[in-house]
Amino acid sequence: MNNYKLRLQKELEDLDLKIEKLNNFIEKNEIFKTIDLKEQELLKEQREIMTKYANILRKRIK
Repeated sequence: MNNYKLRLQKELEDLDLKIEKLNNFIEKNEIFKTIDLKEQELLKEQREIMTKYANILRKRIK
């Protein structure tokens, strides 16, 4: 794999870890339910966009 694809792979690995942590916070952490509803929606939107970005990186790696 060339340097370009290695950088993309590293970026994807880092992003996947962040998505996993965010998803765990949203789905499993009771603190999430206590924060402002607008903030909850923004975090869910962030997760959606991060997931779309990860999918784009996967396509670029192929």
